[in-house]
Amino acid sequence: SVVHSVDNSVVHSTVHSVVDSIVDSVVDSIIHSVVHYCVHYVVHSVVHSVVHSVVHSVVHSVVHSVVHSVVHSVVHSVVHSVVNSVVDSVIHSVVHSVVHSVVHSVVNSVVDSVIHSVVHSVVHSVVHSVVHSVVHS
Repeated sequence: SVVHSVDNSVVHSTVHSVVDSIVDSVVDSIIHSVVHYCVHYVVHSVVHSVVHSVVHSVVHSVVHSVVHSVVHSVVHSVVHSVVNSVVDSVIHSVVHSVVHSVVHSVVNSVVDSVIHSVVHSVVHSVVHSVVHSVVHS
């Protein structure tokens, strides 16, 4: 009976030890798996957030730069076109005015000269005719 009791105690102790070992192993495995999952999730979330932020920042910077460049180019082109148009218009107006003034002056001068010449010729002819008539009478 004592031997049987000792045997039972040894078997009980051995079974208890084996069960404890299995339970410890299973618990360790579960804890490891949970910790691994949590760490993986946190790392994935942080990496995703950082990558998203960097990509957003780079895209924003590139878009801003491209838009700035396009707007600068368009404004430069429009201003250049407007300035050229205004300068052309002013030059055309000035040239037209100068040409008109010169032509007007030349025409007046020619007309004055012609009138002077005609009047001189008529007066000369009249005077000559009168003198001729007086002398012969």
